[in-house]
Amino acid sequence: MDPLVFAILIRLAPWFILGIGALFFARSAFGKALAHRIREGAVTRADLAVLSDELQEARREIGEMQERLDFTERLLAQHGAALPPSSSSGEDSPTPPELVPAGRQ
Repeated sequence: MDPLVFAILIRLAPWFILGIGALFFARSAFGKALAHRIREGAVTRADLAVLSDELQEARREIGEMQERLDFTERLLAQHGAALPPSSSSGEDSPTPPELVPAGRQ
């Protein structure tokens, strides 16, 4: 082989490999999904509408939970319910079980 042709092939080899890699990437599922996302945009208007509706529903549910918590707090305050005083010495707390290392019984 002519040394000049060999030198040209050596210089073009990285570009050839890069082109083949790009072709395989474009044909892969990830490449197709990326191309679709670039074509369609990151988020469509329909997606934004759905997300907005879900956000409004979550806010409504949080509001309802806050109302229930407020009601429960008022109810407990009316009946004078309080938690029993905790012992600072820790005598009332149960003793945790002993941990046995794996393999020993």
